[in-house]
Amino acid sequence: RAARGLYPGKRIWCVFQPHQYSRTRHLLKGFSRSFQNADKVIFADIYAARDSEYERAAMNSMKLCEETRAMGVDVRYIPHLCDITKELSFQVKPGDVVITMGAGDVGKVAYDLVSNLG
Repeated sequence: RAARGLYPGKRIWCVFQPHQYSRTRHLLKGFSRSFQNADKVIFADIYAARDSEYERAAMNSMKLCEETRAMGVDVRYIPHLCDITKELSFQVKPGDVVITMGAGDVGKVAYDLVSNLG
């Protein structure tokens, strides 16, 4: 909602790299609802930290993608950040807003995208 208020009339992209399998599993419903105001959403693979093999088997970004899509969100799962940057390089139009969120090095997508488009 905040991004929509800051950028009215703009197409908003959100790139999200969840942190921890267990956290993503516990917050699945909340995460899936939180992207409803974005026009386009891309999920990367979960950034692992301190997760057991059980947690890694019980949750993945594709499950988050499916849950978010069920909320009516235009969402894609692209596992690798370099592939997300490539996709955005083709899809982002002048005036679009791209927001990167999450753990790990997801912020690198923004820098690489600016470099590709520049």
